[in-house]
Amino acid sequence: MKYRTLKTDRIIKNSAHLQKLIQSSHDQQQIFLKIKELLEPQLAAHCISTHYSGQSLKLFTDSSVWASRFRFQSKSLLKKLYDNHLPVHKLDVKVIPESRPPEPRRHPARRISEKAAQSLIDTAATINDEKLETALRKLADSALKKKPDQ
Repeated sequence: MKYRTLKTDRIIKNSAHLQKLIQSSHDQQQIFLKIKELLEPQLAAHCISTHYSGQSLKLFTDSSVWASRFRFQSKSLLKKLYDNHLPVHKLDVKVIPESRPPEPRRHPARRISEKAAQSLIDTAATINDEKLETALRKLADSALKKKPDQ
């Protein structure tokens, strides 16, 4: 069976659904650019994205500090949007933190003392639940086997 490959632009032109998605994406991008123009330069720098649906606007920022600033100035922003023919009745501010590798631990994990381990063993001896007793004994044993400097 012979397959015929189609160019992407031809596929997009022939698909009403893809055309609708592309137009929606373009409209959202235009709204995003318009909103960034209306924002103060400091706020605009921390506005990552927006999503406008009906009369609801979701504004995405990079940190909770800037999200608070956006929320604090939400009334003036809503007025600016209304004055620029973009009626918004509900404004949600969401945080999308930038992804970065986790920071290394500053302090080594703390170990429980021998006295605490002995207390766990004593407690395990008085418990009727076999699974919990086993778990407490394992925890105490692991604490007793490791030295604090490990």
